[in-house]
Amino acid sequence: MKTFFRTVLFGSLMAVCANSYALSESEAEDMADLTAVFVFLKNDCGYQNLPNGQIRRALVFFAQQNQWGSQ
Repeated sequence: MKTFFRTVLFGSLMAVCANSYALSESEAEDMADLTAVFVFLKNDCGYQNLPNGQIRRALVFFAQQNQWGSQ
């Protein structure tokens, strides 16, 4: 859990340093949904041993198949 929060903190810091833009309300909701699914899979579904990148790629694929973010 500690590593997850460090990763999130590092990612947030990198996002602030990089070019950024504001999300629309629907994009922010989609991002929150995907984040909740990621945390659920990682912590409650036995996917602790899978690399974060692999889970992320699966979620991105799922979001693209459902056309999230392109509305």
